[in-house]
Amino acid sequence: MRMMLFDMTIELQQADFKDAKAMEPLLANLEHLLKVFNEHSELEDEYILPLAEKNHPRLLAEFEDQHAKDRSLSHNLYAAIANYHEAADDDARILSGNILFYNFISFITFNLDHMNKEETIFNEAIWPHYTDKELINVHMEIGASRTADQKQVACYWMLKACNDAELTSWLGGIKSILPDPEFQNMADKAIQLLSQIRWESIYNQLEKKTAMLASS
Repeated sequence: MRMMLFDMTIELQQADFKDAKAMEPLLANLEHLLKVFNEHSELEDEYILPLAEKNHPRLLAEFEDQHAKDRSLSHNLYAAIANYHEAADDDARILSGNILFYNFISFITFNLDHMNKEETIFNEAIWPHYTDKELINVHMEIGASRTADQKQVACYWMLKACNDAELTSWLGGIKSILPDPEFQNMADKAIQLLSQIRWESIYNQLEKKTAMLASS
């Protein structure tokens, strides 16, 4: 999700707001990003934040307030997109494009800080109260709730954003549970998105892990 924000920042930073036609795919990508973030927030509301309800109710309230703030920032961006579409000339498109850009900077600034707090303050507060198995079960519930299209989007951004060690671990887990044709489909996507050097390094590590498991 951070990578989605970073990529969109670059697209908006380099955008020619006068060119309405060129802006169409960019704005479609931005709306897709907002949809993904809104879905992610809904998942957290349903599966993650309740984990703090019993032992950390004040922390739960704080993060619920942050999600409300995030929805407000998202709403502002949707409004800015609509205003850009309504701009009648170059001057109006430049003005509305700049407003859209600054609204996005507010959105990315908030979300980067929010994700840091989730991965430090929130996680550290709830971990002592749950076993690894309980947390893995929550993770599995979330995965089971996702549609095929949502999983495809997640897969694309995981491959694009993770470092080699993370990808080796993630793909190794997938390789152990997926049929060979489905894993090969995943590998083909990785080959398209990663440099040859990175993919060869990851593939070699996967082969070593497979050989170790086979011999154990």
